[in-house]
Amino acid sequence: MGSLNSILNDINSVLIEGKTHNDVCKIITEELGINDKVAEVSLDIMKEISKDISMQPKQYFTNIPGASFKDGLITYQAFGKKITVKYRYINYRDKSYFDKYDANIRQMPNDFNYATKTLRLTIKSISGNIDIYTFADTIQHELEHYFQETKINHSLADSNWYKIALKCKNRPRQSLTYMLGDIMYITTKCEEEAFTNGLYAALVYNYKNDNIPTYEILDNSPVYNALLTLRKEKEIILNNKDDISLNKTLSTIKKATGKDFNYIISKVEKGEKELVRRIGRVIVKAQKDCNIPNDMWINNRRNTYTKKTVEELNNA
Repeated sequence: MGSLNSILNDINSVLIEGKTHNDVCKIITEELGINDKVAEVSLDIMKEISKDISMQPKQYFTNIPGASFKDGLITYQAFGKKITVKYRYINYRDKSYFDKYDANIRQMPNDFNYATKTLRLTIKSISGNIDIYTFADTIQHELEHYFQETKINHSLADSNWYKIALKCKNRPRQSLTYMLGDIMYITTKCEEEAFTNGLYAALVYNYKNDNIPTYEILDNSPVYNALLTLRKEKEIILNNKDDISLNKTLSTIKKATGKDFNYIISKVEKGEKELVRRIGRVIVKAQKDCNIPNDMWINNRRNTYTKKTVEELNNA
């Protein structure tokens, strides 16, 4: 038997190794960009909503017999607080009904109100098949915002940058003011984290239920479409930087935030690269967590991405 000192040294060595291992694992998880607690809570809420949907009475929209809905409300404990989840589940008889009526049907907005601790969402379904983007993606996106707000103990909308971005986004969608607000909004750190959390939830839900190729999930995801929109709107802004209306908006932004046009574009370009990096890492984490091999660039891959984007995602 070894001396007491040698035994204590051995124990201490094991503890150091264990702590080092845990620290490294923690950093890997953080670098992959997903909070495991948010993912766990999101999955629990999805299960609770699915159960609740089955118990709610079916109702039909006036004059649209091929589209039914169910309204529900559940409560859940998350991050030490009770939250209320209000949802509207809409089921379309088939895709033709969805294409014809979806834009005109009253839907619940997707958001989280920090003051009232209320999550609201619309879940869409065709022939009973739930759309993962209005279910898994939206829930984890909004709960990531709640987690962020819980850490700072106030609403994200309190920041001047966020406020001015949302104010600009209240303008007509084709206006330069809207586009400027949109690129500011998409590349805020909190939105990038929420967007990629949503993608993670959609991928995991898919791997466990549908096994659709990863690139198809990515193609249709809010985060990938946000990235495409960001790049288009940024180029339009750069090509119209002398526009009078745009410069009026820029003047208002400078008064509110102290930031000029060059700063905004620089921040957006950094945010764009970060968003691409996050997308790549989230795909890796989702595949790892579900024990799914990387299928991004095989299986007769459609030529959906530009060469630049493919290289960026491969190198993320």
